[in-house]
Amino acid sequence: MSADRPGTKAKASKLARKDKLSVPPFIQRGKEERSLFHTTPNPAKIPVFNTPTTMSGKGFGQRQPTKNDKLVESAVRYCHKRQPEALDQIFDNLPVKLNKQVLDGTVAALEKDIDSLSWLCGYFASEINSTSDNDKPYHPITLLSKLLIKSGMQPFVDFMPYIGCRISILNNDKFEALPPRVQAAVKEAFDVVETSGEEAQRINDALLRELEV
Repeated sequence: MSADRPGTKAKASKLARKDKLSVPPFIQRGKEERSLFHTTPNPAKIPVFNTPTTMSGKGFGQRQPTKNDKLVESAVRYCHKRQPEALDQIFDNLPVKLNKQVLDGTVAALEKDIDSLSWLCGYFASEINSTSDNDKPYHPITLLSKLLIKSGMQPFVDFMPYIGCRISILNNDKFEALPPRVQAAVKEAFDVVETSGEEAQRINDALLRELEV
């Protein structure tokens, strides 16, 4: 058993203080900061910064929306609100490739919302150019698109709305497989190029009746 010589403890204490002071400031500062979080041995009170919940809450590890995603989100919102002027700001100012990507994304997002999807067809067929056009008494292109969609045809894939209030059938096989009454209603609407207000209203009413079947 050894005994400490007089003055040994005091010397050791001085050396310890000297060693502590010799630690570079930035390391010492780090120790002081960490000590703020470790004032108690209770693990429940020690902050944890790397848990999945905390990271998820801050958005770490999540896919950030792209420009395309944001444009699609805006286009869908404008369709829901029936705002053609706002859609103009999107589709009139995009390169062709990006324009198609945004249109495809918008159509996919509206897949289960037939009313908004058929309204979008009316917009692309120039049937709806301004918000006031939403109040017109009839929208034959919109109704015709709705009839085709409800019959199983996909807009911009099986049929295409065109400027000038026109619709072009792209998938003839699919169209010819539709019920005869649906084909008849569509063909009658196609046959009328220039109509009076009364004739347009009659076609509009006929399409509405077909949609109610």
